[in-house]
Amino acid sequence: MSRAADRNEPYLSTTARAILTEFAESFPESAHYRGGRKLRKGEWQRVFPRLDTDVEEKERFLDAVEELESLGVVSVKWVRHRVRTDVDALYLEDAERLFALIGRTSPEENRAQMLDVLCGDAWSAPVDAELRGLFAAVRTHATAALEERHPLPVSAPADLRDLARLSAVTPHDARLVPLRALSVRLFGNSKRLEELLPVADRLTQRAAGVALSAELGLARAYPDASIALNGRILFDGDQRRAWTCDAEILTLPAVTIDRIRAVEFGSPTPALLSVENKETFYSLAERLQSGMLPPFDAVAYCGGHPHAAYAKLLSRCAEAGADISHFGDLDPDGLMIVAELARMLDSPVHPFLMDVATYRAYLPYAYDPPPSRIDLLSASVASLPPALRPLAAEIVAHRKGVEQEVIDTGPPTDRSRDSA
Repeated sequence: MSRAADRNEPYLSTTARAILTEFAESFPESAHYRGGRKLRKGEWQRVFPRLDTDVEEKERFLDAVEELESLGVVSVKWVRHRVRTDVDALYLEDAERLFALIGRTSPEENRAQMLDVLCGDAWSAPVDAELRGLFAAVRTHATAALEERHPLPVSAPADLRDLARLSAVTPHDARLVPLRALSVRLFGNSKRLEELLPVADRLTQRAAGVALSAELGLARAYPDASIALNGRILFDGDQRRAWTCDAEILTLPAVTIDRIRAVEFGSPTPALLSVENKETFYSLAERLQSGMLPPFDAVAYCGGHPHAAYAKLLSRCAEAGADISHFGDLDPDGLMIVAELARMLDSPVHPFLMDVATYRAYLPYAYDPPPSRIDLLSASVASLPPALRPLAAEIVAHRKGVEQEVIDTGPPTDRSRDSA
């Protein structure tokens, strides 16, 4: 029980309550809470904007300061030591009474309640055996942080209690029911799970380096990837489970990509072209169907910065011997996408039509990227694949970008896969 419930605290003026609220918001993450120097608050004009221009506002503020000083909650440092002139800073003297006066549970009480929750049985025996290590790591990390009075992403006992309820969920069961229906089942509240998962993910990332939502199958993003290829896609299970593809566009969700066992190409030296933008992808897929996209046997739609499902699809193609190229915008993000793909695939990705000659040819149709993106590219040149560095220097020099969609890829197609 908090001190606010134990005793009759004096009535506070609105201004005094606003001052204490400022201290209360900062206290849990302050050095003061962890046994360090007293919490100091200055520049009160930020909280009371008319403090220097409104005489009545200043009088209310000075009255509140003296009121709180008389209660022993704060001490005052006056400018040039002249009382009731200007406040240089206020210092918190009694944190426990601060929270009692504004009717809040103190961080110390909150900490004790959270430690009690972590000692409960729900934290020690998750239903899914593979998750026991994760919940144990979270329990250890959170307990240590609370004992040292360090801040946690989860800040209330109720959050820890609800997080413990997720230990009764298996990844298999989680995938069988919509997120809000699962939230009703667990908490009697359709939105509670969506509120809880972001802070739970931050906690598990700190404790174990993984997101709980991903481990439980609760990260309800549904990425997909599109590809057109000449060849076959083989799935886990019976060898007969295969799709024969004749350059039709297939859009595959991540769960289907996860079940791909292998990709087979008709060519002994297959090549795949990854494409950043949808319109260009569709036009190139049409050309692939017409046999007008040598040397490529497949074209895939990246859709901007690549996600894991797209990288997995390209990895299956690379495992089949496909040489991977990428065609994107000739701008900072377009170049960084090539570098991202190479890192995700852990293999070279060749730029296609992403070279100085193409850039200069289409410079009259360029646009102005945000200056911050140009500056980021300038700072990142050394991390780009060597073939892209001359283009990066050109983009930084002109501070212009060329969109992929303005580049004419029509026949004849006799371009080098890496024209840099």
